[in-house]
Amino acid sequence: MHPKTMHLVMNKKACMKIALRINQNLSEAHYNLGNAYLKTGNYDKAVAEYKLYISGKGDHPIVFYNLGHPDALSNLEAVSKLQ
Repeated sequence: MHPKTMHLVMNKKACMKIALRINQNLSEAHYNLGNAYLKTGNYDKAVAEYKLYISGKGDHPIVFYNLGHPDALSNLEAVSKLQ
């Protein structure tokens, strides 16, 4: 990942964490934090955030697509439990 892109992703993660400290029920913050973790290779954390998103919002095609990301395939069992 390009250093400038990495910097933007890290800033996004920091902002989402602050938002979630204020309100744990912000589904969009969980979604965005999951995306940031996915981009930086933190697949377990991405899956955890996507689960929190799904528990608050229901299903979302992009979330399920991201949960099936090739590097996160070990987490497909968790996806099947969510459906």
